[in-house]
Amino acid sequence: MEMGRRLEMKNKKGFTILEVVVAISLFALLYAGLFNAIFLGMRMQPILRTRIFAHNIINAQSEFFKSLPVNDSLLKNDADNGDADDIENPDFVDTIRYATIGNVNYDYLVMWNIVDNFPSQDMFLIRLFVRDLRHPDLIISNDIVRWREE
Repeated sequence: MEMGRRLEMKNKKGFTILEVVVAISLFALLYAGLFNAIFLGMRMQPILRTRIFAHNIINAQSEFFKSLPVNDSLLKNDADNGDADDIENPDFVDTIRYATIGNVNYDYLVMWNIVDNFPSQDMFLIRLFVRDLRHPDLIISNDIVRWREE
């Protein structure tokens, strides 16, 4: 009699409680990972936007400095050739508002130092820095080397 009941239960279509619990657990793990990835993306989006804006600024400033005549006042050295990496007291400073999205201003500090006779005689180095004013740890730099024309 007991044997007949077991066979009868095995022939019934459907899921056991154990199968349902395992399936729900797998779906919960899948959705937890998916939601975590979505929320991570939402947190990273403003940071990535800030970095993209900073890269756009440094590219535009690099093109601007390449187009300037070598005797322009923005390319004058302050007589300190050891200050290429000095961001606390740079040779030149400018503030740029790249965008306003919603009520958030994306302001950046553009700094540059000039080093004469580097990497060789009759050449000079322009080292550009872009710093996000809302995230001061975000600093992007770029080097431009130009000839001094006589």
